[in-house]
Amino acid sequence: MTRRNAKDLAVAAALVAVSIAFLAPLVWMVCVSLKTPAEIASPEILPRQVQWTAYQNAIRSEQFDYLLYARNTLVILGLSLA
Repeated sequence: MTRRNAKDLAVAAALVAVSIAFLAPLVWMVCVSLKTPAEIASPEILPRQVQWTAYQNAIRSEQFDYLLYARNTLVILGLSLA
């Protein structure tokens, strides 16, 4: 193995490690949000029963108008791309 190949391999390994470090909390957060309240304290990463109720409650909440904010985001996105 040449020095350049070893350096490229080291850089790739470092990038993979950093990517895992950044993605692991996101994966954990999504997995926990899909668990039932009884499963949250369990050490298993994946939920046994997927519960979408937290997302449904967030979208239908009267305190947080999700659809309004989503529409505003799409309008801003459309205007910025035009």
